[in-house]
Amino acid sequence: MTDREENEVAALCSDRRYEAAYALLVRAQTPPLFRLAVRMGLDSDDAQDVLQDAFINIWRALPHFRGDAKFSTWTYRIVANEALAALRKQQKRRLWTVRASDAPEAVATSASNDVYFQADEALALLHRAQAQLPEKQRLVFQLRYFDEMPYSEIAAITGTSEGGLKANYHHAVQKIRAMVQTIKPNPADDLLNAENE
Repeated sequence: MTDREENEVAALCSDRRYEAAYALLVRAQTPPLFRLAVRMGLDSDDAQDVLQDAFINIWRALPHFRGDAKFSTWTYRIVANEALAALRKQQKRRLWTVRASDAPEAVATSASNDVYFQADEALALLHRAQAQLPEKQRLVFQLRYFDEMPYSEIAAITGTSEGGLKANYHHAVQKIRAMVQTIKPNPADDLLNAENE
């Protein structure tokens, strides 16, 4: 969201014009929030479901928003929590149908079958490796690498210290590099460039 949109939503909320504020939030935040859900490992249908549930929660909570964070940060946090809950449900369902030792491969395979992950080989490889990360590392990697958020904003979304986030991101990058090397030796060297670390 732009600063102008943030200010407009805040003004609408202070005037108790919640429907207009909500409409602006939905319009401005749907594309980045959908990308967040998909990049966390959900297919398009599940990401849509997560967004729908998140926007219901946002609608209900909007009149009670205290302004401790930006509206965009607040909505990211809600979607991230909904996406993590959906991923946990998927994982529980998979445990009934997939042997525990095969679970990481099953997650990567289901992610790579989605149209989003078929873009180009390097990006597909990155997503396949990212899908195998633990939930928190996957979220931190998504927000930092793909959405290029500053650690301060990620801290507001996740409720984690900036130092902890930096360590989490560093570990995620190292794991992804190792997984990419295992999947395809000698990938493009700039897949995970040092700028994002």
